[in-house]
Amino acid sequence: MPSVMGLLEERELAARQRVESLREEMDQLMAVLCDAEATWQRMVITRETVSEVLSGPGELDAVEASAGDARPAMPGPRPGKAERDIWQAISLLESVTDLLLRARLQAALILQLSGATLPAPDASGMRAGVVS
Repeated sequence: MPSVMGLLEERELAARQRVESLREEMDQLMAVLCDAEATWQRMVITRETVSEVLSGPGELDAVEASAGDARPAMPGPRPGKAERDIWQAISLLESVTDLLLRARLQAALILQLSGATLPAPDASGMRAGVVS
């Protein structure tokens, strides 16, 4: 009969592999999204440029005034991978319904972002300075 620890290690390995697979998939999707945003931004600029050229001199102000807020918003600068990862982690945290688990995950995220580490457990399995 397999040991409990062995079963837990197998499940942990499977979960880690799933996370790594999802991260790879997310990176691929982010690359596709960045390309799509760049294409969208070029189309908006192209449309505005064509509108300016076709409106002729002096008519540009009237065209812009009639467009008002109807023009689609230009995508802003895209965040870097680290910033995207942080926002994704935060949005995933919001979906966690178990309050204790959410608190632990938030604490882990804060530790990760701050660069802090937890003290290593001693021989009894307790962390130094931690009172239970």
